[in-house]
Amino acid sequence: MASTVTVLPAGLPRSPPPPSPLHTSHRHLNPLTADLALSSGHTSDAASLLAAAARAGDLRLGRALHRRLLRTEFLDTDAVVANSLLTMYSKCGHVSAARRVFDGMRGLRDLVSWTAMAFCLARNGQEHQALLLLREMLESGLRPNAFTLCAAARACFPRELFHSAGGAVLGLVLKTGFWGTDVSVGCALIDMFARNGDLVAAREVFNGLIERTVVVWTLMITRYVQGGCTGKAVELFLGMLDAGFEPDGYTMSSMISACPELGSVRLGLQLHSLALRLGLVSDSCVSCGLVDMYAKLHMEQSMEHARKVFERIPRRNVVSWTALISGYVQCRAQVNNVMELFCEMLNESIKPNHMTCCSVLKACANFSDQDSGRQIHAHVVKTSIADVNVVGNALVSMYAESGCMEEARKAFTSFMKGTYFLSVLVLGKLRGAMPLGARRRRPWTLESAPSHLLACLVLPPI
Repeated sequence: MASTVTVLPAGLPRSPPPPSPLHTSHRHLNPLTADLALSSGHTSDAASLLAAAARAGDLRLGRALHRRLLRTEFLDTDAVVANSLLTMYSKCGHVSAARRVFDGMRGLRDLVSWTAMAFCLARNGQEHQALLLLREMLESGLRPNAFTLCAAARACFPRELFHSAGGAVLGLVLKTGFWGTDVSVGCALIDMFARNGDLVAAREVFNGLIERTVVVWTLMITRYVQGGCTGKAVELFLGMLDAGFEPDGYTMSSMISACPELGSVRLGLQLHSLALRLGLVSDSCVSCGLVDMYAKLHMEQSMEHARKVFERIPRRNVVSWTALISGYVQCRAQVNNVMELFCEMLNESIKPNHMTCCSVLKACANFSDQDSGRQIHAHVVKTSIADVNVVGNALVSMYAESGCMEEARKAFTSFMKGTYFLSVLVLGKLRGAMPLGARRRRPWTLESAPSHLLACLVLPPI
C-alpha cells in the first residue's frame, strides 16, 4: 500500500509556539502555573483553572487553587468562581470539602450551586441528604432545571428512597414541563425506574421522549438485558436499526451479552458480523463480549472463534486476557491450556487482576490440580492481591476441591473474613473425606450432608 504524504503549505512554523501560562492544557497544569494565572486578577481565569482541575480529577491542583483563592476576594464576591470550586470538589468526590464551600456561599448560592451540591451528595452515597437539600432549594423559591431534576432522579436510585420520593420526582418533572422534552431528564428517569425493577415505567418514559439519541436507545436496551428481558432488548435493538440509528460499542456489547441467555447462535453470529461492518470489533468492550459470548454459547468450535476474535484485538489488556481465560474455564478446558494462556499473558507484561487469578484457580479446582494452584497461590501473594475476598474464596475452594485440607485450613486462617469461607471449607471437608472415585460416582448434595455439619454450613461464625 502506498504511503500518503501530507505536505503543509509553505510559511507555516514547523512547531507551534509554546503556550502561554493561561492557555496550558489541563493535563500539564501545576500549582506554579495556576499561581501565575491567578495573579492576573481575572475571575474567568480562576474559573477556567478550576474547571480544568475538575476535568482532570486533579484534587491536588484543586486544593492548591483553593489555597490561592483564599488570599483573594473571589470566593466572597463571585458566584462563578465559588460554583467552579464546588464543582471541582464534587467531581473529585470530596464531599466534605464541597459541603464546606457550599455552606460558605450563603449570599452567592444560585441554581448551579444547589444542583452541584445535590449531584455531589447523590453520587457519593448520600442520596437522602441530596433529597433534603433539593427540598430546601424548592422551599427557597428556586425553579429546578434539567440538571437539577437529573440529580433528584439519581438520588432515588436506592429502593427505599425510590418508593418514598420517586413519585414526587416524577411529578416535579411533569409539573416543570420536562416530561418527554429533555433527553438527559428522560435518561435519568429511565435509570431510576429500571434500577428499581420497574421496566414497564422505564419503557413508558422512553416512548414519551420526543427526541431519541443513541444514548437513550442504548440505555433502554442495556436495562432490558440487565433485567433479564432479553427478548424485549432484541426487539428494541431492531427498532433502533429501523429508525436509522447506528449502534455504538456500548449498544453492541449489551446486545452481545444477551445472546448466551437467549441461547441464539444465529443472533450472535449476526451481531459479530454487524460489529465487523461497523468497525467496532477493535473496541475492548465489544471484543471481550464476543469472546465471552462464544465461550457461553457452547457451539461447535466455540473457543476457536473466541481465540480468533482475541487475536485480532489490536491492544490487548487485562480485561481481554481475562475474558479469554474465563472462556476456556467455562468450556472446561484442560488446566494446562489455561496455565499456558496465563503464562502468555505474563510474558506480554500484562499484570493479572483478581478476576484473572480467580478464573485460573477455578480451572485448577475443576481438575484437582493442586500443583498449578500452588503456583497461582504464590503469584497472588507476591502481587498482593491474595487479600481480596474473592481470591481468598477461590484459594480455599481450590485446595478443598483438590483434597488438600491442611492447605485449605492454612488459606482459611490467612484469609477468613466471613461466612462464605466457612461454607467453602466445610463443603471441602465433606467432599475431601470421600475418595476421589466416589466423588465422581456420586455428586455431593446438601441432602446427603450430616446434620451437624449442615448446621455449620448455614450458621454464621461466632
